[in-house]
Amino acid sequence: MELDEKRDLIWKELHHWKKHRTLLPVPKDVLSEMSPVRMVQEKMNLKSNISKLKKRIDTKYDTLATLADGHDKLLLENSIRRSEETLHGHEINFNRINELICKAG
Repeated sequence: MELDEKRDLIWKELHHWKKHRTLLPVPKDVLSEMSPVRMVQEKMNLKSNISKLKKRIDTKYDTLATLADGHDKLLLENSIRRSEETLHGHEINFNRINELICKAG
């Protein structure tokens, strides 16, 4: 993982803490047990999942701006927070896979 990517992940964790006062979960390291073929498949899946989650989060933020009801806003904010946590985990795993592939190659 490049230094810029690591810095971006750290800033994302800090912004999440500042906004939600919760830590982003760190995914367990199950990647070292994967075969190289499975690792490449997982990398492609993660890339697709990351893209879909980013679009979904953007849509949720757009919807959040239009909501007036406090309860609905709270529910959507919680949904956004959970999606951001999932996205963060996917990005960490994606970067770990890239590191493992670079070391192996």
